[in-house]
Amino acid sequence: MLDSNWARAVELWAEVDGRRAREYLQQARAELQFQRTRSLLNEARAARQKEDWAAADAAYLKALAISPHLKSAHQGREQVALYIEAYRRLDALKLPEGLYDKVIRARAKEWLAFIREKQLDDRKIDKARTGLVEALKLAQTPVSLILTSDNQSEIEIYGIGKLGRLERQTLKLVPGDYIVVANRPGYRDTRATLRIRPGKALTLDIRCTESIR
Repeated sequence: MLDSNWARAVELWAEVDGRRAREYLQQARAELQFQRTRSLLNEARAARQKEDWAAADAAYLKALAISPHLKSAHQGREQVALYIEAYRRLDALKLPEGLYDKVIRARAKEWLAFIREKQLDDRKIDKARTGLVEALKLAQTPVSLILTSDNQSEIEIYGIGKLGRLERQTLKLVPGDYIVVANRPGYRDTRATLRIRPGKALTLDIRCTESIR
């Protein structure tokens, strides 16, 4: 209501000539600007209480469009930007599957360090932090893999190394996706993709069986 009153005052004084009218017009414009920015700052504050960081940022931007040098709006945007960045990084982790990639695991640890350093805490971040710590622990706990073959084929797991010939061997691998290859002179290579996940021991028999001679 106050906004509309001061907006009307600006309209009226803008139609009047004279030095005194110009002074009143300037005062009315200043008061209108104050009322509008105060309303937007209250809107941003309410959005922050609801942990709606995007809405808070939008309100601050509207306030700055009216008053570009408004210090409280600039400070508010800087604070809100940290939460928006935290959520952007969290979404990029693509949990939980993303944790089975070592690059994403490293980024997950960086995210935990980021929210700790910036002292960020809202309900969603607190829940995500608790879940991520536990998920990281599982994602880094080796799982048993039992490999069997014919003791003739050379076995290799990409990213792990060459295992050579074997009949049976038990390995401990960190959860993730692996490619296992068997090769033997005179035979076509055999390839298998392993999806190792927390707590799920696997058995794989791999050998070369198709002769090319």
